[in-house]
Amino acid sequence: MYASTRTGDAQRRRLDTNAARLILLVARVLASYLPLMIAACCAPHTVAAEISFEQHNDRIEIRADNQPFATYVFRDEQIHRPYYCNLMSSQQVKVTRNHPLEPTDSQDHFFHSGLFFSFGDLNGIDFWHMNAPVVHQSFSREPELNAGTLHFTTQDEYRTSSGEPLARQTVAHTISATAEGIRIDWDLSLQALDQILKIGSKEEGGLAVRVATPIAVNAQHGGRMIDDQGRVNGKAIWGQQANWVASSAPVEGRQVGVLLMSDPNNARASFWHARDYGLLVANPFGPLNKPTGGMAVSTDAPLRLRFALLVFDTQRDVRDLAEAAYQRLTHN
Repeated sequence: MYASTRTGDAQRRRLDTNAARLILLVARVLASYLPLMIAACCAPHTVAAEISFEQHNDRIEIRADNQPFATYVFRDEQIHRPYYCNLMSSQQVKVTRNHPLEPTDSQDHFFHSGLFFSFGDLNGIDFWHMNAPVVHQSFSREPELNAGTLHFTTQDEYRTSSGEPLARQTVAHTISATAEGIRIDWDLSLQALDQILKIGSKEEGGLAVRVATPIAVNAQHGGRMIDDQGRVNGKAIWGQQANWVASSAPVEGRQVGVLLMSDPNNARASFWHARDYGLLVANPFGPLNKPTGGMAVSTDAPLRLRFALLVFDTQRDVRDLAEAAYQRLTHN
């Protein structure tokens, strides 16, 4: 009888010890996850903007949450290439220079129309300064919304000053809302037609954005450029290679601006043509203005280049936001 009682007591003690260990383990697990649970419950929830569009015979008007976001212009009698203009932040702050220019704008380089791609030297022709045209041919994918994202694909033709076809580019455009802001993806394929394309290393080449005059460093409203290496403003960034460059200025306690990103799978990391008057260019044809730069495109192997532009309006640190946006781009 006494032996049976002692055995039962020992079993109960073991059960109590095991239960205590289990409770302690559960408590430790909960304690480790509690900060994450609290953060998830208390963090502000970002609601993705609703993208919409209206197509016209010369442009596409793009809206976010039924407010203007950007205009993609594919036919223009004065600007002889396709471009995006008048990009707006989520709080309706203009982040690219007014197009057409207004009296309050810096008046240089009227053809810096917003966001555009060009070459300063393609087989000796300066398309950047519009010495020859880039002509919109068609939409190989008509604008359409898919799961809240706008997609369209354009076919454009580079022509000589006498009108002869030189090259054809296909650009897949994607406009989507992300946690960091609204992003325009620019996926370009350049096809040589009858001859090898020789791309020079001039600084004016690649995907370019001209920021709004108040955002530019020279406007002295707190504007700043920064790249992924921590280099600040045009003098330090110009000619250097970087994954991204952001240009922004403070507006009522927020940082408002643009982030231009170069895809790591491009043939070459971008060299940056960055100017404090408000120009950013991701140029993969460098080193800039050097004989060692440039690139050739054969008739049987198109050149593919991918970039993205993010429009942001945030209270976050710009460099932290840019790193998060770049990680999102490269892990898509």
